[in-house]
Amino acid sequence: MGWGLWGAKSGLTGGLGETDMRRIARSGVQPLSADQGLALFDLARATDDPVVFPLHLDTAALSGGDTENIPPLLRGLARTPVRRATVRTEDEPGGDSLATRLARVPEAEQDAQLLTLVRSHVAAVLGYDDPRTVGERRAFVEIGFDSLRALQLRNRLNGATGLRLPATLVFDHPTPDALRGYLRTLLLPDSPSARDAEGGAAADAVAPDPGPGQSKGDEAIEQLRSAASLEEVFDFIDDQLGE
Repeated sequence: MGWGLWGAKSGLTGGLGETDMRRIARSGVQPLSADQGLALFDLARATDDPVVFPLHLDTAALSGGDTENIPPLLRGLARTPVRRATVRTEDEPGGDSLATRLARVPEAEQDAQLLTLVRSHVAAVLGYDDPRTVGERRAFVEIGFDSLRALQLRNRLNGATGLRLPATLVFDHPTPDALRGYLRTLLLPDSPSARDAEGGAAADAVAPDPGPGQSKGDEAIEQLRSAASLEEVFDFIDDQLGE
């Protein structure tokens, strides 16, 4: 039996917070009460199926939610056909591109808008209600990013900027501020501070050798970056999620 989430806290779920529970709910999975779980246990034992998955599904969430938050294995249960999610572009229909609109404002405002853009999509991926809770200099791996969330953020930013960003975006530019600087170099390559922003992002992306005071997040980035085929692995995951 592949159990879904139970409402009662356990060793596996005791560390989940309110944000985690909201994110799980958006995926279409609701917690089971003890009575529901026991009833499903009895039903599962009465079947001849070798493997069953007792869980409480919210079909309304599956049909009407953000498809990026629905696990691929559950998308076939949605009431309406689910296509691979595409994020609304920040380019206004029939209007100017994001790069053109940024070029019209002072550089300080450009940086502020780009950082807000990054933090908003990071918050959406992590299930945060307020993008301002996303620390601009905190490493992505320290705030809960894994390979799947990294791809979700890349896909969102592709749609928001009109760019084609690499699958390893989060690990090459490991903080929201470093990512903001990288986007500036792509969207505004001729701006006076673009070179400085690119250099700053590169500096953030190259971590020193692991030392006694290095955090787990820094060590994780180094381990991920050391994989020669990381880009290929991410592309493979991305392809599988799109099927």
